[in-house]
Amino acid sequence: MIRAVAVLLLFAHGVAHFAIWVPRVDPGRPPPFRPDRSGLLSAAGMPEGAVRRAAVTLAVVTGLLNWLAAVWLVTGSDRWAGAAVGAAVCGLVLKAIWFNPWLSLGVVLDLGLLLAVAQRWPAALW
Repeated sequence: MIRAVAVLLLFAHGVAHFAIWVPRVDPGRPPPFRPDRSGLLSAAGMPEGAVRRAAVTLAVVTGLLNWLAAVWLVTGSDRWAGAAVGAAVCGLVLKAIWFNPWLSLGVVLDLGLLLAVAQRWPAALW
């Protein structure tokens, strides 16, 4: 049961990255934050289009790593933990560079995932 919940959480977190970062911004319904705006990258002079491409690329990598971790967890492979850590680190980098308070839950999820893997918790996954 615990394994199934962990798989669903990893898969859903991957879906969330695609749903939040990949769609084009609808001017009639602007999102609470914009992937084409990063205070850090904009201050460095990076054009909006490049900022958006970087955000989408990092979000896709993060989502795919979450899905890979879920698949490896289903198959019983020990490699799931490495993919999960990679996803969490990519997610934290993404949320740090494009910080917005709306992304705070994602930060908590990524930090929780890192902590769970570091503590080998829950034991049923190991």
